[in-house]
Amino acid sequence: MSTQNSGSFTKFMVALLAGLGVGTLLGLLFAPRSGQETRAILKSKMDDEVGRTVDTVKTRYNDTRTLVTDKVSTSVEALKNRAGTVKERAEHSLDSVRDALKSKAGVIASALKESSSELEKAGRDAFEGMSANGSSN
Repeated sequence: MSTQNSGSFTKFMVALLAGLGVGTLLGLLFAPRSGQETRAILKSKMDDEVGRTVDTVKTRYNDTRTLVTDKVSTSVEALKNRAGTVKERAEHSLDSVRDALKSKAGVIASALKESSSELEKAGRDAFEGMSANGSSN
């Protein structure tokens, strides 16, 4: 710290302390009430301010709590609705897949019956052909 700054700081502190002293002295000289009365008034005003502050905090807390509760309820309802819609879509898709599989299963079953009949006929024909060849020998 330079000497010039140190001197300015010292002057400032002296002026500040002198101002505080003069202000306190003038306050005591011109105070219309005794110290006890002044403290009682200050305590009463402080109690009133604390009470108002507590009331304000309670009110803001309750307002915020209500707002948050409403927002959460609204969000939950929206999510339930969306979940219901997704469920309905999934059920519809599942029904469509099930119907398509049933339809394909019917086509596959018919094709298998036809192939089975053809194989059975081919087997009989082959057996008869072998029987006819065996009888002619």
